[in-house]
Amino acid sequence: FSEGIKANDIYKSVNYYGRAYSYFEIKNFEKAKMDIESSLLSEKVHKESINSNIYWLKGLVASSEGDKKLEIECYEKAIAFSPENQGLKTTLGLALIEDDQFQKGIELLDNVLKKNSQDAYALCNRALGFIKIRELEKAKSDLDNSKKLDNENPLLYKNYFLYYKEKGEKENACEAIEEALKKKMSDYGGDEDTKELIQMKNEYCA
Repeated sequence: FSEGIKANDIYKSVNYYGRAYSYFEIKNFEKAKMDIESSLLSEKVHKESINSNIYWLKGLVASSEGDKKLEIECYEKAIAFSPENQGLKTTLGLALIEDDQFQKGIELLDNVLKKNSQDAYALCNRALGFIKIRELEKAKSDLDNSKKLDNENPLLYKNYFLYYKEKGEKENACEAIEEALKKKMSDYGGDEDTKELIQMKNEYCA
């Protein structure tokens, strides 16, 4: 990517994005942010779909740094460049729920699921929203439907844990967090998610 940037051709923005993503993967967020801003210079020149990916990545960095407001803003900009990208809307829905904007997040996920009722990730995220507003029957339905579609998602079992915790069913909650820790996290989240699972287990199930 660095060699591509030196070439200074029409792919320069793409190479900045690629290098930024590489920096993100190795958790060098400062360098990632610098390359993201360099990549976004293309936004001022032409409205490429890559801008959607750049803002998505900027949102991921913001999430890793705990800046929920910036994370949400970035996902919204990403969607503006790619309005039919349901995956981005699903990610934004989760970010809104995590920011205590429960109803807004649920409504966005409702719209995603109207397009594709078999979206396991959207179902899992909406379940979290229902848990937060204590609509537990709806949460359980979404969790079970998500599990039928993808039973390898550790974050699904994290949400089962939260569901059973709200129900006061400690044994089931602790079984769910154990199941979450058995699953491969790398395809669904990062190290911080695994640390959170361990913390939940230690605080509630010890």
